[in-house]
Amino acid sequence: MSSQRSGCEKRKRKACKEAELLKIKTSAENITDSISDSTKKIENKELHSDDASADNTTDSIFESSKKSENKELHSDDTSAENTTDSISDSTKKIENKELHSDDASADNTTDSIFESSKKSENKELHSDDTSAENTTDSILNSSKQSENKELYSDDVNMVNVYDPVNPFSKDRLEFQNRILKGRYKPILDLYPRSLQNSKKRSFQKNWYDIFDWLEYSDASDKAFCFPCRCFKGNELNSSYSESTFSSNGFKAWYRAIDAFKKHQSSKCHLNSAKALTDFINLKSIDCVLDKNRLEEISRKEKDRLKNREFMNRIIDIVICLGKSGRPFRGHDEKSDSCNQGLFKELVILLTKYDVVLQDHLQEAPKNALYTSNRIQNDLITSIKNVILRNIKNNLQNSFISIMADETTDVGHFEQLSIVFRYFDEKKNRPVETYITLKRMQSVTAQAIFDCLHDVLILMGKDWHSVLSVCFDGASTMAGKIGGVQTKCKEQNSNIKYIHCYAHCLNLALVYSVCDKSKNSKRNKLVFNFFGTIQFTYNFIESSAMRHAILEKISKDVGIKLLTLKSCSITRWACRAEAVKSVLNNYEVLLLAIEEICESSSVPEMCAKGMGLKYQLKSFDFIFGLYLLNPILNIILKTSSLLQSPNMDLVLAVNSVQSLVQNLMAMRNSDEEFRNIYQQSVELCHKNGVQVPEVINRKVSTRIDKTSNNQFVFKTKKNELKITVYNQLLDELISGINSRFNQEIVQLVQAVASMIRLDTTPVMISILSNFANVPVEKLQSEIQLLKYLPATDGKPDTNTNNESIHAWLDFMKTNNYIKSFNGFFTVLKLFSIIPVTSCSCERVFSKLTIVKNKLRSTMQQDRLNSLLLMFTESELTSSINIDMVIYEFKMMGNRRIHL
Repeated sequence: MSSQRSGCEKRKRKACKEAELLKIKTSAENITDSISDSTKKIENKELHSDDASADNTTDSIFESSKKSENKELHSDDTSAENTTDSISDSTKKIENKELHSDDASADNTTDSIFESSKKSENKELHSDDTSAENTTDSILNSSKQSENKELYSDDVNMVNVYDPVNPFSKDRLEFQNRILKGRYKPILDLYPRSLQNSKKRSFQKNWYDIFDWLEYSDASDKAFCFPCRCFKGNELNSSYSESTFSSNGFKAWYRAIDAFKKHQSSKCHLNSAKALTDFINLKSIDCVLDKNRLEEISRKEKDRLKNREFMNRIIDIVICLGKSGRPFRGHDEKSDSCNQGLFKELVILLTKYDVVLQDHLQEAPKNALYTSNRIQNDLITSIKNVILRNIKNNLQNSFISIMADETTDVGHFEQLSIVFRYFDEKKNRPVETYITLKRMQSVTAQAIFDCLHDVLILMGKDWHSVLSVCFDGASTMAGKIGGVQTKCKEQNSNIKYIHCYAHCLNLALVYSVCDKSKNSKRNKLVFNFFGTIQFTYNFIESSAMRHAILEKISKDVGIKLLTLKSCSITRWACRAEAVKSVLNNYEVLLLAIEEICESSSVPEMCAKGMGLKYQLKSFDFIFGLYLLNPILNIILKTSSLLQSPNMDLVLAVNSVQSLVQNLMAMRNSDEEFRNIYQQSVELCHKNGVQVPEVINRKVSTRIDKTSNNQFVFKTKKNELKITVYNQLLDELISGINSRFNQEIVQLVQAVASMIRLDTTPVMISILSNFANVPVEKLQSEIQLLKYLPATDGKPDTNTNNESIHAWLDFMKTNNYIKSFNGFFTVLKLFSIIPVTSCSCERVFSKLTIVKNKLRSTMQQDRLNSLLLMFTESELTSSINIDMVIYEFKMMGNRRIHL
């Protein structure tokens, strides 16, 4: 019986142990399933929390959650398998030992194994809960960080700069200012709620009062510890690795109070709180450890400010010389030289009266005086870069027009001048700005176009922002098949080509007077007249002695001498000035030529003088003086108007039409010709010049097609009127009409009718296509302006003399820009289209000053920089010196602290 009883008890104990083992296995499997379920819930929550626009963020979160899931499942499975295997092995050992040992030892062994399995089970459960919770927090944190990064990457201003998600600045002073501002405590009416333990929970604002270290991030919906965030890298916290409240953030609101209390009593938090108190109340560590560091910082800052004061004076000298076009260098710049160049001479001069310059030149190292030629070049380049950056900023979001022209400088280099025209919102005016001067290795259309394209890229523009291009009439520039204007239109078909109006007027005059006279052989009087004018200039001005005789006689006679001018083909005003000077000096010239012929010892000069005197005392020459003087003066006045930078196309066309009407009035007026002829006869009688009579011709009896053989003039007056006077005016009028008939004529007429507030549907359609403004909008605005009361400086629409600028001023003064935006847009874009390329010609005039015979070896970069400073003197004068110093400092390592 006793043996049966003992066997029964053994079987019971064995059954109990197997039940315990089965329970442990079941709990391990439950742990594994719970980890898997929690990970999937987190994954599903993350997948459904992002919207459709955050696909990339969702993928990254899914990947991170998958990695965490796999890692956790792997660790949990491994742990559970290890626990099960260890328990199974122990059970087998117990069974074997049960069978071969006594009851007491078996009971002790079983109890110890059961206790160890219990401890292992509790440990596994605790580690699994902690692992799952950490996995959840890490996935949430990674998803939130990805979400925040995606949401706030486009607009940084959406996140407050004091939000805990933003890291602290590494600068000591900025970090100190942030600490003094205190923790970040946003007070919201409703904090974001999230599902936690089957309930929606959120942050509570009353927690701010309970925990004085707590701060909340409304960007990430997490809580942080302000002291720990500030001093998590404290050396006392080096052995602690808690990052929930310092960097990751806390969001498990269902256990927030317990977690806050636990963190508040942690060693890491206490160390951080003490470090925060010491930082606020005590001096900074570097000041405590080494007071000399502050003194060193103060000394360096003082030296830096002193050096910048010196640089301000040096840069002012560079600006003064640059904007006046003066040379910097001297032939001998040694210290014992009497002329070291303008730059060094100005430095020496100011050193006598300026303490800053004097101290620097005396105390600074000899290799850091900053007066060498390399420093000069660096400063010139820095000023150029700052000016170009300012121009580039002005060109942003603005349409432009390109003007370009070529010339050859004194160094025999082909130079291309490029000027941009854009609308300045501050000035409410179109502005023409010189951009650069490019040396051309080839003057083909493709080479010029490539150069223009490179400059556009440099200034941050493209061809779609170009409204028009303005060139001269050369075939390379204006060719309709392979010219530069054609290549520009290939990039943007809406680009308008403008043939420079000043060039057109000059060409019309040249071809009507010179070239056509050569070919037609009808108006020889005008052709020979300009030849005599040029020969007079060459004869007098080619010799200083002959010019001195002219000045002496003018003083003796008491007539103010006007300087003789040459008849250049390229200079537009030269013909009017040349004719005016000869007409004013006519009597003096005759006396001077007579004296030159009498006193000359060179037979050739005497013969030339006699021939010139014969030409000057001819009736044809005198008639040419009085004929061309009024015509050329009118053309000169029109040319001067066209060359104005403020000229718009409407006024330009009106000026040209006024010129044509004036010439036509002269053509149809007998009184005008009668006055010219009468003045010529009076001057002839005064100087003993005989007025020729008409040569009587025998009328041909043979029938032919030549009308000249059948017509005979009765008087010299009628002959000159028909063959010279009318012929010249007809050629001028025809040439002007043909050359000014450009592709933008319809657009100019449409804008002219618009500013008169009298448009047609065709005109409105042209304006709508040009400015991309709806037809209905533009038409309604014109109607409203038409019946607007004529007050507040409204331009008079009954005259054609009102320019676009008057309307621009009216719109801005009365704040009508937004109300009549379509009307203003048409005016603004149309004003950007240039009339002439005279700005490029002005650059060439300044080029001859900057690069002269004494400076012919100047490098292209230095030439471009100096020319920009000289041409854009207004921008140079208003430049920011601090920006120049910064640009100069960034060009290389400097020996002085700036």
